[in-house]
Parts: sequence; C-alpha cells; structure tokens
Amino acid sequence: MTAPTTKTATNRASRLFFDRQLRWVLVAVVAVAAALWRTLPEAPAGELSGPADVRDGDSINIRSARIRLEGIDAPELGQSCGRPDAAWDCGRAAATHLARLIAGRRVTCAWRRRDRHGRYLARCTAGSDDLNALMVRNGMAVGFGGNYAREENAARAAGHGLWAGPFLRPDVWRRRHPRGDH
Repeated sequence: MTAPTTKTATNRASRLFFDRQLRWVLVAVVAVAAALWRTLPEAPAGELSGPADVRDGDSINIRSARIRLEGIDAPELGQSCGRPDAAWDCGRAAATHLARLIAGRRVTCAWRRRDRHGRYLARCTAGSDDLNALMVRNGMAVGFGGNYAREENAARAAGHGLWAGPFLRPDVWRRRHPRGDH
C-alpha cells in the first residue's frame, strides 16, 4: 500500500476544514433566523365573526378558527366541583352556560394574538353581550392575568356558579389531571 501523496492529504484536510466551517455558518444562520423570527411583530389584530360552536366553557370555533376566550379560565370538561356528597359537573355546566349565552346568535371575536396551541385569543361578543365578562360574572369561569377581577369578585360575593361551593381553579385541576384524564 502506498502512502497518500501530500497533495491528496492536503486536499482532504482542506475539505474537512471547509465542511466544519460550513456547518458552523449554517448553525449561525439558523440561530440568527430564529432570533429574528421571535422579534417580528404579531400579525395585526383581526376580527372573526359568524355562528359559533362551543367546545368548552372558554373555547369556541367560528368556521374552522379555534378561539380561546382571552382573560378567563373555565372548568375543564369532566371537572367536578362542590363537596364530594354534592358534586356537579362544572366543566359541562360551563360549556352549556356559554352555549346558552350565545343562543344561536352571531358571535364576533376581536383578537390580537394566538396562544401556543395556535388558537386565537379573543374577546368575544354575541350581540352586545361580552361573553368573556358574562362567563366570569355568572360564576362559570374565573379571570386570570388580572382580567375580570371586578366580575369575579361580584360572582364570589353573590355565590354564583363555581362560587356556590368548593372548587379547584381550572389551572390547578389541570395540573392534578394530566391531559389523558380529561
């Protein structure tokens, strides 16, 4: 067997050096692109309007658009509330309540961004009724992120809906019941 010539060894070393540098350049380009992507402004705010299908107490669909009522958190489907001897399906009750608030009317949702699941985060109305606020005021959802505190306090003081007895806030219930449980 003959030893590689100096020219062949030099070409191989040059190719390896070039391949490594090319890899680093590609990694850098991808990192910069990802950083720039995160700094791009959200899509401009929009509005979705039409007949709505209720998914649960804080989510609806308008046509194929999935919408999450922003600033509220309703019990999950399958979540029970109340004392063990007087438990009720508050998740189903919240969804039913939202459906009654809509009552076949056209729903209009103003959104500014999407959540990590791709749903539009929106404030929705049916006629002149603010659905987000009514869900909290009627005790069928809680506010979060500092939203709807006045409505939540009024529902609590009056003992409406969830506030009629003991319940776990929906975020606490979700942590205790991983996705497969509901």
